[in-house]
Amino acid sequence: MKAASRPRAKPAATKRRNGVPSWMDTYRQEWSWDEVLPFYRLVEDDPGGVAIDPDGHGAGGSLPIDRIAPSGWQPFHAAFHDACRANGFVSCPDLNSPGANGVGVFPRNKRNGVRMSTALTYIAEARHRSNLTLLPNAHVDCILIEHGRAISVEVIQAGKRMRIGGGRITLAGNAGMHLGAYMAGGSIEVTGSASDWVGAEMTGGLIRIAGNAGGQIGAAYRGSQSGMRDGTILVGGTAGLEVGMRMKRGIIAIGGLVRDFAGLQMKGGTIILGSGAELRTGAWMMRGTIISLRQLPLLPTFSYAATYMPTFLRLYASYLGTLGFALPCDGQDGAYQRYTGDTSVPGKGEILIWSPRGA
Repeated sequence: MKAASRPRAKPAATKRRNGVPSWMDTYRQEWSWDEVLPFYRLVEDDPGGVAIDPDGHGAGGSLPIDRIAPSGWQPFHAAFHDACRANGFVSCPDLNSPGANGVGVFPRNKRNGVRMSTALTYIAEARHRSNLTLLPNAHVDCILIEHGRAISVEVIQAGKRMRIGGGRITLAGNAGMHLGAYMAGGSIEVTGSASDWVGAEMTGGLIRIAGNAGGQIGAAYRGSQSGMRDGTILVGGTAGLEVGMRMKRGIIAIGGLVRDFAGLQMKGGTIILGSGAELRTGAWMMRGTIISLRQLPLLPTFSYAATYMPTFLRLYASYLGTLGFALPCDGQDGAYQRYTGDTSVPGKGEILIWSPRGA
C-alpha cells in the first residue's frame, strides 16, 4: 500500500514478506510478517484476492482493492501479456502474493473508476468522531511541550495563527467558509467574523463568533435533508441568509440582525434572534422554535396563538447566560407572543416574539 494519503499511482501493493525482517531488527518482534499480516487483511476489501489466496488477503476492510479480470483488459494489455508469456514469463494472477513472480495485472485501490484515498476511506468513516476536526490548507508551525508532554499545536491557516489543544480551537482574527462544518464536539472560538456555512450539519460542540457571520449558519448543504443535529452556535454580530436551514436540533443564537429566510424549512431545534430578522422568517418550517427579541415581519401563514411566558425558556436562559447571551425569561419584564406555522407546509413550528412590559 502507498504511504501517501492520496497516492498518484493506483497500484495497491502490499509489503512483501522479505521486507519485514529489517523492521524486526529495528523495532520489535511484533513487526514480524506473521504478526502484521492479519492487519493487512483487516485493512483491505479484496474479495478477488480472497478467492485466490484466502490466507493472504481479506475482505470487508476500509480500502477497496480492484482486480481487472482478463476479460476487461485493453487490447494492448492482452498483447503485452501474451508477448511476455511467449518469452518465457509465467502468468501471475496475484502480484501481492509472497514470492510473486511473472507477468500480471497490479491490484488497484480503485472503485467504480474513482481512486480510493485516505480521505474517501478512513477519514470518511471517522468524521462523526468528536475528537476529529479537519483543517484544510493548514500548516503546523510548532508543537508546544509542557513537562515533557505535547499539550497543543500552533497552526497557520489562511495567514492566521491558531492554537489547538484539548478539543478547543481559538482563531484570533477572521475565518473563512465552512468553519466547524460537520463538527461533533469540542469548541471553536473566533475573535473576528466568519463567512458562510458556519457549523453546517454539525452534530455537537460549541462555536462562538464575536463578530458577524455569513449565511447558511448551521444549515444543510445543498441536496442534504438535514442541517445541524446538535450543538450550539453563538454569533455576536449580524448573520446572512438561511440561518438554520433544515436544522433538526441544537441552538443558534444571533445577537445582530439576520437576513431573509431564517429558519427556512426548519425541522427542529431553536433559533434566537437578538435583533430580529428581515423577511420570510420561518418559511416552510415544520417544527422547532424561533425566538425573536425584536418585532419582525411575519408570513401570513403564521397564526397568533397566545401571549405568555414559556417555562422552558428558563433552561435556555440559564445555559446561554453562562455563554454571555441574555435571554429574557422573567414574567415581570414582559411576555412572548406565540405564533404557530408554517401552515403552508403544514408545519407545527412556533415563533415567539418578545414583548417588553409597557411597550
